[in-house]
Amino acid sequence: MTAASDLLEWLRDERRRWAEQADEDEQNTFVRLAATSRRDQLATVLARLERDLPVIEAEAVEAAIAETDRLADVIEGVPV
Repeated sequence: MTAASDLLEWLRDERRRWAEQADEDEQNTFVRLAATSRRDQLATVLARLERDLPVIEAEAVEAAIAETDRLADVIEGVPV
């Protein structure tokens, strides 16, 4: 697993845990509202990460390729 997939899985687990607290019938109102808020915050973060991580990864790959090309040009320019 990659760091990104580990992070997403951890966030999903946290969201599930808070959702369980929010849906618990025997919770007092304050705890239920706090859990609902936390669940919703985690859902927002997850949605954003799931949307943005592929773009971030593509940008990182593009930067690595550009650096590789730059280094190849430098190596080609060095006399043997």
